[in-house]
Amino acid sequence: MFGFKKKNKKKNELRDLGVQMHTIPDVFYGGNDPVIYHNEGIDQKDTNKGTQKKKYVSKSGLHQHIQTQWMSAHKKILIWIGSALVLIAVTAVASWYYINEAKKLAIPPIIQVQKPPEQNVQIQIAEPLEIPVITTSTLDATTTEDIAAIKAIDPVSFPRILLINSEDTDADQLTNEEELLFNTNPDEWDTDKDGYYDGQEIINLYNASGFAPVKLIDSGVVSEYISPTWQYRLYYPQQWQIGTVDTEERQVLASTLSGDFVEFRVFDRLQGQSFQEWFAANIEGETFQDIQTITNRFKEQVFLRRDGLVAYVMASTHVTVLIYHPGITGAVPYRTVMRMMVESFRPTANTIELPNQQALPTPPGQGDSVVTTPSTTEEALVPVSS
Repeated sequence: MFGFKKKNKKKNELRDLGVQMHTIPDVFYGGNDPVIYHNEGIDQKDTNKGTQKKKYVSKSGLHQHIQTQWMSAHKKILIWIGSALVLIAVTAVASWYYINEAKKLAIPPIIQVQKPPEQNVQIQIAEPLEIPVITTSTLDATTTEDIAAIKAIDPVSFPRILLINSEDTDADQLTNEEELLFNTNPDEWDTDKDGYYDGQEIINLYNASGFAPVKLIDSGVVSEYISPTWQYRLYYPQQWQIGTVDTEERQVLASTLSGDFVEFRVFDRLQGQSFQEWFAANIEGETFQDIQTITNRFKEQVFLRRDGLVAYVMASTHVTVLIYHPGITGAVPYRTVMRMMVESFRPTANTIELPNQQALPTPPGQGDSVVTTPSTTEEALVPVSS
């Protein structure tokens, strides 16, 4: 009895000193061995009662616990291994794609052509196509602003003086290109054997390939152009194309496929203004001393540049200018055509009959073989004032 109180007193003293005491549960007194403590377990404090109790773990749970601890310890290694596998897979897929595309580019597709069955085919030769003639006038102005723009971008220009003619094989004052226009023989200086050489007949406005006195306008190789607005008229080769540039018809082009063309330009003239005064006020880059005065076949006064490539004809209210523009060769293949236009020009309609042929000097290189006396069927020559 006294000893028990002494022990309790000692325990209380130790507790007061902060020393934790562990005692054997009462169930182990008297040599007892409870069965519940035979299984292995993990001590865990019972939060509800403040006492220790054992947590029982089965073998499968223990194995899972060990596996979890191993994976946690090797987590970084597993991440690296997974990343490497993903990278390898992506690289493999990309390599396969690019190799496949390269094969498609390297190997062209095989096209199988099916051979048609043999049969008798009749070949039909088509009719030759007619090639349309191209004209050089392509502008189509419809307003006053358009006309002003055309004048601004297409100012008056003049050919160089003293340009040479292209080849004239038979020396009949018609170049080889002109022989084709008038249906004359380039190897015969007098194609129709009427005593007038070919160039002479064209300048006199007669047919060089038909026996005189057949007029050139009746030969079928030239046509007459009449300006609807300004009423001037002249002859031009039927093979040439003619067209207006502006709606007022102040600029008209007669052109050939070789690139050469003749331009007809109309300029205003003041009342009572002389040609010299008009020339000084309107023409730049030209010299008045190069101008000579002639009377053409219809008795119209023409101011002609001495090389025959520029001509001026005056009317009461305007002046019409004829300008020859050579092609890219620089030579002049149609000088006689230009003279034919000058000789046939009339500012307005007139009733003057075309005079008979006028004898011209023998062309160079022909000697004295030119016959200037007309046949008995021809009218006598009537001289024209110059």
